[in-house]
Amino acid sequence: PDGVDWKADIQWSHAVSSDLLHWEFIEAALVPDGTGSDGFGCWSGSAVVDHGVPTLIYSALGNPSDGHAQQVSIARGSADWRSWNRDPANPVISGPPPELHAIGFRDPYVWADDDGWHMIMGASSGHEAAAILGYSSADLLDWAYDGVVYQRAVSERSSLWTGPLWECPQLPALGQERLLLASVWHDDNFPYVAAMRGRLTGMRFEPGAPTRFDHGPDFYSAAAMTDSSGRLIVVGWSREDGSTATRAEGWTGVISVPRHVDADDVGLIIRPIAELKQLRGDVIASGNHRLAAGSPEVIAEDLIVGEVVVRAPGHVPLRLDVLADDARAHSVVIEYAPERHELIVDRTTASPGASPREGRFTAPVDADRDTVEIRVFLDKTIVEVFVNDRVAFTLRAYPAEGSTGVALTAGVDSHVAVNAWTLEAVR
Repeated sequence: PDGVDWKADIQWSHAVSSDLLHWEFIEAALVPDGTGSDGFGCWSGSAVVDHGVPTLIYSALGNPSDGHAQQVSIARGSADWRSWNRDPANPVISGPPPELHAIGFRDPYVWADDDGWHMIMGASSGHEAAAILGYSSADLLDWAYDGVVYQRAVSERSSLWTGPLWECPQLPALGQERLLLASVWHDDNFPYVAAMRGRLTGMRFEPGAPTRFDHGPDFYSAAAMTDSSGRLIVVGWSREDGSTATRAEGWTGVISVPRHVDADDVGLIIRPIAELKQLRGDVIASGNHRLAAGSPEVIAEDLIVGEVVVRAPGHVPLRLDVLADDARAHSVVIEYAPERHELIVDRTTASPGASPREGRFTAPVDADRDTVEIRVFLDKTIVEVFVNDRVAFTLRAYPAEGSTGVALTAGVDSHVAVNAWTLEAVR
């Protein structure tokens, strides 16, 4: 937490915002001190309000040499959420059920209903299945184990492989259903977040087929909350990928733009929160562009922090180069291929000084719509793409100096609406 190199003594930082855009960082909420149930790390968890008292429930790393590596602890807060006291009852859960032979047990997600408090933990059933485990409590201190809420075999590969262990599980309400967001862990690799919609009956979850919540390589540890207006808001962690550029500046990793998540009969609806429009600054492009087939049109020469929105007839193939140099030899390429019903994001040439683990990413899209809308957020080393409010990509790219352009190419002669803005710096 005090540098760019990973260390196990993870802490809970604390920031406050009234609009999910502008944040004030205040004193850290939980810092390990080498003693107690969380002396070696205060890891992911949940924040709830218990009879008016702010309460944190989190993964607590005790001394691994004493066998206390996977526990759950709680801390109670002041009315202004500024100071926190660990409960003397900690740890409130001392580890996973031994009969499961779990390879991991972490990241409590907690909610309340008429029956009291409920918790799920990311875990596994040996090496054979990823799982979420259920617990119930009347007071957040004494927890009863409710069994395996849901598990999926490592060998199951239909629709989407979901790995041997789930981290940071989230199970928020989504209409009459619940949405399980499970960050797939595999041998210290973090490939993606799996999303599953289904019914929760008691503490048993029956979902449909899993899908990727984000189709890029750099969206993990999804965190969900329901805001005061009833919207389900999800953010993710976007870690660095193959570059020392940000490390040299003294930081590593960023949080995605907040996403408003909903659902209908077709599937999940994933769109950037409406508040992001407040950040729009100078207008870089506006209106319809007549594009000749195969002829690139420069939309912006210098847009490294900004937003680009492209709307075109659904049958028109498109290529959008962002973070591009003048010759477009280096860029992040966003390609809409209606004949293949596919959206491709390719960063292979974007980072000449980096060695990305992967370069080209694809997702199915509905190309039978009258219109396709591609919305892109750029912030120096992160690119986030949203297509038709259905498909999202998050990826890191580290452009060379001068790679700040945006260009658009259509596969056929067409009229395309393009809007682009700079974005206000957020602190």
